[in-house]
Amino acid sequence: MALFEVRSAAPGDDGTGGRWGPVLGTSVKETFCLIDYVPADGTKPESRAHFSCFGDQGISVGWIDQYHHSTPLQDIDITGAPTGVYYLVSKANPVEIFLESDYANNVAWTSFRLLRESSGNAKIAVISHSPCTGDLCGFSTNR
Repeated sequence: MALFEVRSAAPGDDGTGGRWGPVLGTSVKETFCLIDYVPADGTKPESRAHFSCFGDQGISVGWIDQYHHSTPLQDIDITGAPTGVYYLVSKANPVEIFLESDYANNVAWTSFRLLRESSGNAKIAVISHSPCTGDLCGFSTNR
């Protein structure tokens, strides 16, 4: 369904340029059910088309499929990463097995600064994110 990568920022990138370097860690989002779970802003509840994990599944335009953060395999291990600027890069349908009218708009990123407290505990501060256009901008709770 999706590929997630944590990448180091490219040399000279401050987290606002969308230029990343090597992969530090990855995760592949698998799914067991694709449904219209959360309506996006402006979506009418009666337009929900996919509401069962049995039979035809999918995510309709204007709807979001959402998983709780405690669902297994929803993380990327970057234990031991040094302080610095990183990018969380996501790509939907990374091997293009689902038919789409445009595969070019499947990548998004959020940049963050990884900091360490005096105790060594990691903390992050979000810096920026990829440009967003369309009706769903600003809605995602997973950014």
